[in-house]
Amino acid sequence: INILKLIFSSTGAHTQTLSANITRKCLKAAAVTLGVLYLLTLSGVFIRYILSSLEKDQLQRTYENLHNNHSQLQNELKKLQEKIAGMCCPEGWKRFGCSCYYKSTERKKWDESRTECLNREADLVVINSKEEQVSFLSTHD
Repeated sequence: INILKLIFSSTGAHTQTLSANITRKCLKAAAVTLGVLYLLTLSGVFIRYILSSLEKDQLQRTYENLHNNHSQLQNELKKLQEKIAGMCCPEGWKRFGCSCYYKSTERKKWDESRTECLNREADLVVINSKEEQVSFLSTHD
């Protein structure tokens, strides 16, 4: 009977030791797996941070280029507007588009009207578009 007790007690101790070893090995494997996953996640976050930083720098350069181009275009527009404003029509004349018109209230013959226009460094009007005709007639009556 003592031998049986000894066999059963040694088998139980061996089973507990074996079970503890398996548990430790599983825990080590789980810890290693979690560690590897942590390192992979950390490296993924780091790589994404680097790529985001590079993209941000590229976007900043693009923004600065666009801002400079916009400023240059604004300056050019301002100069052109000043140039157009400097091309004012003489007093008593009306502007339509890039042309200046003068409508005389006097009735004259064609040759006399043409001579008066030439004296004003102008010419008799030739209206080429319906918009020009409507604008000229509506604002110069």
